[in-house]
Amino acid sequence: MLLRKIKKFFLSMRQKQKIPIIKNTDKGDLLKDRTAIITGGAGAIGQAIATSFIESGAKVIVVGRNKDKLELVSEKLGDNCSYFQMDITNVKKMNDEVNELMRITDCNIDILVNSAGILTKEQFGHVSEETWDRVIDTNLKGSFFLSQCISNFWKKNGIKGNVLNISSGSGLKPGWTPYQISKNALDSATIGMAQFLIPYNIVVNSIAPGPVFSNMQNTSDMDSIETLDNPTGRLITPSEIGEWAVYMVSPMGQYAVGTNLHLTGGNGIFQFEER
Repeated sequence: MLLRKIKKFFLSMRQKQKIPIIKNTDKGDLLKDRTAIITGGAGAIGQAIATSFIESGAKVIVVGRNKDKLELVSEKLGDNCSYFQMDITNVKKMNDEVNELMRITDCNIDILVNSAGILTKEQFGHVSEETWDRVIDTNLKGSFFLSQCISNFWKKNGIKGNVLNISSGSGLKPGWTPYQISKNALDSATIGMAQFLIPYNIVVNSIAPGPVFSNMQNTSDMDSIETLDNPTGRLITPSEIGEWAVYMVSPMGQYAVGTNLHLTGGNGIFQFEER
């Protein structure tokens, strides 16, 4: 209780923070002639990454289980965005679905963003098997096997590409929830995939945001971006993640290999203390 009061006092001394406005900086043609598939494309982070990619010249295919939500996102983002209905937890169907994706895009896909994710609050001692399976199958298993399937296609066809995993700052924490465990394991998988794929000019990295100003945190546009639980005093926005995603898969980010970019505002990296 005392620590929370200290944090509240600390934040009250700051100028009230507003949601940062991410302007359409001159990204030019950073991703011109490239095509990305983004899992979890109907979610806040997936949509933000898709938006930034399109603004940078890419074509985007948003992927997910809910066809109605995917259609809405595709219509919202315009002509350079299409959708593909797919359940990444169904590994048995994955190879056929990837081949279909490659067929309808003339094998032009050269970016994979694994953004699909499930966040639950159940902690050790109260975790159900159902929750464990849902989280691990989506956050880890689905992302791992989809990366394997697509990168095998790229290797076979001599395609240079980028895999970008959307991890979480929660991966830095002890594993008392399936979510934390899944993100920690995804960080490890990122390094492993990067090692195996860099000889084929396939670059694998990840982005690990802290708490995001989105519906995953039960926030809306009417809520404050401020938080007592981050050294910066605020949450990160999906649009900020989208800008960093562009950088990581663009020519500027190609020397980062097996890197987990922590966008946590310092949370989890160092201790938040009164100064």
